[in-house]
Amino acid sequence: MNSDKVEPSEINHKAYWFNANNGFNKENTINFGLNMRNFNITYFEEVLLNIIEHKIHFLMISGLIINIISLFLISSCEKDNTPAPVSDILFNSDLTYGTISDIEGNVYKTIQIGSQIWMAENLKTTKYNDGKHIISETNNVDWGNLSTGAYCWHKNDIFNKANYGALYNGYAVWTGKLCPTGWHVPTNEEWYTLILNYDPDALSTGILNSPTGGTLKETGTIHWSNHDTGATNLSGFTALPGDFRNAKGIFGQIGYYTYFWSSTWSSQAGPRNLWCFWLSFSSELIGWGGGYITCGQSIRCVKD
Repeated sequence: MNSDKVEPSEINHKAYWFNANNGFNKENTINFGLNMRNFNITYFEEVLLNIIEHKIHFLMISGLIINIISLFLISSCEKDNTPAPVSDILFNSDLTYGTISDIEGNVYKTIQIGSQIWMAENLKTTKYNDGKHIISETNNVDWGNLSTGAYCWHKNDIFNKANYGALYNGYAVWTGKLCPTGWHVPTNEEWYTLILNYDPDALSTGILNSPTGGTLKETGTIHWSNHDTGATNLSGFTALPGDFRNAKGIFGQIGYYTYFWSSTWSSQAGPRNLWCFWLSFSSELIGWGGGYITCGQSIRCVKD
């Protein structure tokens, strides 16, 4: 037994950091900060720190006396000295926005468009609304082979989270648990309703011929390519060009396109696939078609 004494002055007012994650996936890392104060340790033989389901348990052996003044839990994707990403989205200043929070505390602007209330930002959550973690997959091959819900950040870079949110595969949409309680991933019919607010003839002339896309896109060229066409953001929807991740795990290029899932099933791209809607930098039209369930695309939730 080691009888050496450790003086309180040696450890007072120091922060000790522990990482606990699932499979050492850095996007799901939980950083535990222990702000320890006023330790009095006369002697010790062993201290076992077990981190189980985000709780810290201390096994105290041979006269270990610990007085912990504060214990706090910090959730993050990585602990480093890099500043957290900050959103610089350009919303429509002529409109009034509301807010909604997801299960992780991410706060989103919302906007009423006609009879509907939409999120005016892309979904960012890494948890389903029942609290379960969504799988994060960075490997391209493994992404394409998934048969369960998953998310990623564009180019696997968390600094794309603030503006563009996460990209989710169709399996995650399929769960029905992505959006905050009281919200959901829109169906085709709900997308149609959104479009009809600005193009009442869209269904008769064809959704793909509707110039409504410009009313949904963020204005300016902070995020969209400097060749952006027809963007007015009249609706306040404020779509950003977050692009997508294809069925082989390959990312597109931010700045040119955005793809949004519908929760309506499609046979166009084969069995067990979903419809999706997209916008382009080079057009004010709306794209619409079937998307492979293994692709990663953005989510805009609509209120029940």
